[in-house]
Amino acid sequence: MESSNDGTIWMTIAEQTVYDFTVKERGFTTRNTRVRYPESTARYLRVKIADDEEGPLEITGATIFFVKETPAREVTWAASIVDISRDAGQRTTNVEVDLGTPGLPTYRLAISIPDVNFYREVTLEASTDREKWTTIMGRADIYAFDAPKFVGERLFFTYPETTARYLRLVIHDEDSPPLTVQEVNVWGLWRRVVFAADPQRSYKLYYGNAKAQRPSYDIERIFPYLVTEKLPEAKLGPQNANPSFEEEKPPVSERFPWLFPAVVAVAVVIVALLLLSILRQARKVLPPPKE
Repeated sequence: MESSNDGTIWMTIAEQTVYDFTVKERGFTTRNTRVRYPESTARYLRVKIADDEEGPLEITGATIFFVKETPAREVTWAASIVDISRDAGQRTTNVEVDLGTPGLPTYRLAISIPDVNFYREVTLEASTDREKWTTIMGRADIYAFDAPKFVGERLFFTYPETTARYLRLVIHDEDSPPLTVQEVNVWGLWRRVVFAADPQRSYKLYYGNAKAQRPSYDIERIFPYLVTEKLPEAKLGPQNANPSFEEEKPPVSERFPWLFPAVVAVAVVIVALLLLSILRQARKVLPPPKE
């Protein structure tokens, strides 16, 4: 990849391999025809493709993109270890972590272990009540080596974002002794609520409605064209209960679990009494059996 301001003097700005491998009989295709290069303001761009004496490729067109990536800002959530247990049958160590409240988005976890020269595979589970657990990340690896040929460690990993309050880190010890887990740190991506505000007015933030639908405002489409780096920031005041909020009651079957069995029992008794009454009436009407 070359660039030029006048079309005469060219400067190499990137070297990359492009390919397209397709097997129509098997429905298999893998390709990479995108060339990345450092940001440039040159007027002209030129792509040279080495054909290795296999003949020129048919080029039908090209598209140029400019992408600006803004790194996400992380926030550390307070996390505490509430239980560390050993499962001898599964040969695992289970570390349960409490974030203190549900709804906090997390995606990265780091574990503090003073031991060295170990390698473990780990699995991460999430729960809202510490009763039912769901696996949210398959096996990742953590390690810490201090050996003559290598010194290094990897004690963190990322996982699909979750808002569950509880996390359970399952460390697969296999036949090795359990590790000494001292601390667990959890991170999430920083969220911002951007809206047009009047400095002379006050605003309230309502949250916690599990059935709330995704809003749709004009600012969603205007946002990409706004300068948001140095916007005024508002601070949250004291939290107060919403007097207009009415908590949705669970179904009657959940509030009164004994009700359905009781209704069934009463219905069985009533049907039995009806059948008994019908049987007695039938005995009076029918002639006696012949001897």
